Amino acid sequence: MPETATVSVVGTGIVDIEPDTLVIRFGSEARAASVRDALARCSSAMTAMVDAVRAAGVADSDRQTGPVSVETAWRPDGPSNEFSANQSLTVRGTTVEQAGELITAVTLAGGDGARVHGTSWHASRVDEMLPVAREAAVADARDKAARYAALLGRGLGAVVRIEEGGNAGARRAGARSAGVALESASLSMEPGRNEVRVSVEMTWELLP
Repeated sequence: MPETATVSVVGTGIVDIEPDTLVIRFGSEARAASVRDALARCSSAMTAMVDAVRAAGVADSDRQTGPVSVETAWRPDGPSNEFSANQSLTVRGTTVEQAGELITAVTLAGGDGARVHGTSWHASRVDEMLPVAREAAVADARDKAARYAALLGRGLGAVVRIEEGGNAGARRAGARSAGVALESASLSMEPGRNEVRVSVEMTWELLP
């Protein structure tokens, strides 16, 4: 019995979604001649930064301080006689509207010891939009398969295989980074957009 002819294609479904949540990664850093002084300065900056986050109305569950580290401070020509203390602070759930004012307030509160290690935008409706992206991916695959079948003078039969790619989910698209200007009263944050992307590999039988 001859083997059934098939056609296999990969379909992609993309749905644009607006980011509505920002995660900000702050830090405090201090250098001093002794470990005790470095830790005290680092702790003082972090306390002021946490107070600023709390004053901005961020819930306790949306902020988290990380472990403290102490190491020998380095200069361009090698180790110095000072110590450097560092601690991180992650703030979650910040809205786009709050972001600029919060970053400015926290960095000003922490003074010279304040750091902004980075920001990342997230969309809360990813799970809601995944089914829409899956439908688009299947439609894209069906359209491609039908075109190949038509080129061969054949028709599409039953689907014999379907497999979703392993990286379905949201990813950044058209993002812009935001710099920190401590002299400014607020910062302009541009979230860009996220894509909810799904890829699916499908195989159809080819009809005579």
